[in-house]
Amino acid sequence: MNVKELVLKFELYRSLRFLSLLLFSSFYLLHTALPALALPPLQGRIEQISNSSDVKLPVELHAAALKLRDLTPVVHTLQAELKSFPATLRGTWKGQLEITSCDYSDAFTNAQPADAERAQQLIHEGCVADAYFRFYMPRAGFVTMAPPEIKVTQVDSTRKTINNIYLSAPDLDSERYSSLGDNNSVKHTLLKNDVRVLSPTIVEQDLVVAILLTDRKSGKQTKTFEETVYRFTKDKPFQLSVEVAKVKYGENGSWWSKAILKGDVR
Repeated sequence: MNVKELVLKFELYRSLRFLSLLLFSSFYLLHTALPALALPPLQGRIEQISNSSDVKLPVELHAAALKLRDLTPVVHTLQAELKSFPATLRGTWKGQLEITSCDYSDAFTNAQPADAERAQQLIHEGCVADAYFRFYMPRAGFVTMAPPEIKVTQVDSTRKTINNIYLSAPDLDSERYSSLGDNNSVKHTLLKNDVRVLSPTIVEQDLVVAILLTDRKSGKQTKTFEETVYRFTKDKPFQLSVEVAKVKYGENGSWWSKAILKGDVR
């Protein structure tokens, strides 16, 4: 074998080696990108509410609620057991959430014109709500969330607070979440309390409450439903990303109002 043949073989070997490395690198980069490309879009209850122009109360919940003679929380609770959250959420979290979308239906205006008008004036896109969440361990290995507080504060020209509008799930032991007005007494029944882990860093809680409002003057009773969805994303050590969906339904299960809130708490 002469020198020329040796040089040619060496060049061929070097070219093949370079091509092999190039192919391996391309395959590695493509392979590492495949899991991200293959992940389906996140589909939780918030997406169902956001993407639907006619969101409705789940049929089974509506049917069960209509069978209740009254709404005494202790007697008629259908699913009120506590649900456990990931331990990474433990602690107290505070911050502000912004209403990124807010819609009202004609059915709300027709059924409760005064409340509908006031809601549209006070709760709208761009409003900012103060949020407070606390996760704690009532017993070993079990993490639960204390009743959260999300409120929009209305102030007068002197910055004095004249009203607090609560957007958190109704507190079963308090009347402050009953409505925007003070003309009604209220009874609550928790119909659904479901916690789902959507990904290693994302957890979502879906609460549905039946509400019986009684006009203090006329005695007229109105049954409505409220659905509150909390989503928590924990992908940073000292920050929690929060999304909240708030939907109000009429007695027939059709939506009256819906709002989406987003923000970070620390």
